[in-house]
Amino acid sequence: MSKWRNPKYLTEIDNVARYVEFVESSGKPNSVSYSGAVGLMGIKPSTAMGAGYDVSPLRPAELYDPVKNHNFGKEYLSGLLTKYKGNVPDALLAYSWGGTNVDKWIAGGRTGSIPADKQAYIDGWAGKGSHAKEYKKANAEGWKPYLERSRTPAKPDPEAAATLESLYSVGPSGQTKGAKEAVMREQNWQKANEFFDKP
Repeated sequence: MSKWRNPKYLTEIDNVARYVEFVESSGKPNSVSYSGAVGLMGIKPSTAMGAGYDVSPLRPAELYDPVKNHNFGKEYLSGLLTKYKGNVPDALLAYSWGGTNVDKWIAGGRTGSIPADKQAYIDGWAGKGSHAKEYKKANAEGWKPYLERSRTPAKPDPEAAATLESLYSVGPSGQTKGAKEAVMREQNWQKANEFFDKP
């Protein structure tokens, strides 16, 4: 077994993955956030191509496959939970903010500031703030993760997948072609959702 698959976190990971899916996409497999995170588990293409923790990489277009997206996110969370010794807030913070940022924050005695949206992310898990309120309400109304609701998961939209793939394709120089972030940056996030987030 990989050192990043600690069996004692197997029960925890299901609950954590459920929360992440709700916060990242509300269970919409074609979701795209303002920062360019894609699919059920809100995974950025750059993360998909090299998350580490023995997680098999995905091509950007594969992020629209709900099964692959879910499995990748869950494996990535498993690695983070192992790295942070079962500390769910630290693992969630690393998932949302990046492990390098979290490691620096921990090394600094956990005294530095955390971006407000990242703080809200971990507060929600702790039962505080808007994420917690929305998650509690959704659960009370019977919300279920996408793969529990759909016996036949939707197939990736070929146009959206091809466009995402082209934004992150690598040219002969080894550089990513095009303005890969431009379509999905904050000022254009609504346009990105109109294009990508198809029913």
